[in-house]
Amino acid sequence: MGARVDILEQHVEEATFLYRRLRRSCRMLDGNARQTRSLLARIDAHVDALTLFSRETVGMLPPPEKATDPGERFVATALASATGDGLAALGGADFGRDGHVAVRDAMLRYATSASRTAVEGWLAEGGDAARGVGVELLARWRDPRAAQVASRAVRRGSGVLRAAGACALGRLGEAVAEETVVEVMGACAKETAWSEDVLDATVHAAPTTALAVARRWEGGRLDLAWVLLGLRGAGEDRERLREALGAHGAAGALPAALALAGEHRTLDGLWAGAEALRVSNALREAAYVVLGGEAPPVVMSDDMVEEPEDREQRAQEDAALRERMAGVGPGAWRWGAGATPEAMTAVAGTLGPRPRRWCQAGLALWGQRAAAVWDDVAVGGRD
Repeated sequence: MGARVDILEQHVEEATFLYRRLRRSCRMLDGNARQTRSLLARIDAHVDALTLFSRETVGMLPPPEKATDPGERFVATALASATGDGLAALGGADFGRDGHVAVRDAMLRYATSASRTAVEGWLAEGGDAARGVGVELLARWRDPRAAQVASRAVRRGSGVLRAAGACALGRLGEAVAEETVVEVMGACAKETAWSEDVLDATVHAAPTTALAVARRWEGGRLDLAWVLLGLRGAGEDRERLREALGAHGAAGALPAALALAGEHRTLDGLWAGAEALRVSNALREAAYVVLGGEAPPVVMSDDMVEEPEDREQRAQEDAALRERMAGVGPGAWRWGAGATPEAMTAVAGTLGPRPRRWCQAGLALWGQRAAAVWDDVAVGGRD
């Protein structure tokens, strides 16, 4: 039994680590579609092993409602979905956006009759956090009540529940009024990722509305708003991006947005500041837009501490990228505003979650129906 416990502990550690890695790829340039599929398959293998010995895993993980680490919450919720034990307690839990996504992803990927029963309970008498997850799950499960429930959440809810309702409606292809989208996003100012999610969902349901919201957005940093301006690439959009560059410098997706708009030469002088990891990461995303797979991916979060040899290698790579980008003339990039829908469709399936999300937003602006990136988490029921 001791050996089995050791093996199960390894499965828990690996599954939590891999899920964290999967989520990180949605925040930064990290891997491609093939690696994303590999991560999901590896997560499945570990979770499947744990569900076979679910009783023996008791104590190895906190219960879903008490887990604070997103990876632990994902694995604990996946096991609860398989066994039917522990999901009801989530109804009264209060968790942030990362916790929301972890619960949603686990119940979407490992959908069972227990998951659906739990969601019914949350919607009937759960707290706003659990009800928000339930609203999104109904939409992703294509429940016939989904649009009605989501609309009610937008009209009558607040905070996370209202944001989840707007996201659910977008996934269902139901347009939300521009003023409502701005209002919901503005209320999420403390958790910018929620604003990103609402805008991303709006792209799929009403791309014209999403672009209008991006053009008028005056809240905090919002990567997708910048990207939408870059993907559209109109003269006023490029000018607004250049103004943002003067105000914010090389931050987040702003350099990538400029590259998408064909303004990558505007970034040339910024490479001098790439000693800072956040600047290097942002400029590398722009290089990836222009050069595609020739650009080394971002491999570290902005707040991580580099080893000296890693910093030296990055400096050498950044210098080479700057030179190569300077030699590329204006025109249509791999999947930018000047690319055709056919070209963007061809490349979308090769990208990791973060750039793929942007590419599909570009397709939506072209009038092409594009699936949401995280729809591929779902694999059907597990009963």
